[in-house]
Amino acid sequence: MNIIIVNGSPKRGGQCEKLIKMFNEGINAEIIDVFFENISPCTDCGGCRDSGKCVIEDDMTKHYGEIAEMDIIVFASPLYFSSLTGIMMNFLSRFQVFFYNGELIKKEKRAILLLTGGGTTKKTDISERQLKIALTAIKGKLMDTIAFTETDRKSVEESQGTKEKIDRVKAKLIYNKIS
Repeated sequence: MNIIIVNGSPKRGGQCEKLIKMFNEGINAEIIDVFFENISPCTDCGGCRDSGKCVIEDDMTKHYGEIAEMDIIVFASPLYFSSLTGIMMNFLSRFQVFFYNGELIKKEKRAILLLTGGGTTKKTDISERQLKIALTAIKGKLMDTIAFTETDRKSVEESQGTKEKIDRVKAKLIYNKIS
């Protein structure tokens, strides 16, 4: 079972990174910190439609093969106005190459969404819809969302409910029961 974690948080040591560490414990998946890479958004230039590959030369180039090979991709992001971060959206917009070149994806993908937020942000439906649309390009399906939306009041490590949900989702992954 191949798993990667795509971290869309701009903050080192923040709540999103803590949630990722909790999830990654015992799995030891590779983490892609997209905020600290040079990843431009898709410009809809048509290059991938015409050539079958993205013509933008940046750090995203090295991730296309990883995405194609993964069984499970965990996407993690703080919520900004109930949405994924801009850099995560840049990353997801580059899935356009898979849309035009579907044979790059050999197997269906399963996805997990990890979210953090505070204040009035309590709903995850906008970010889930954003991810689900991008997942169609990689033959992916969102299997579960783990959201900790109390970052203004406490740390994710203090949330027993979040830890329990992580454990349930990981148990499904380990026993391959996410369907």
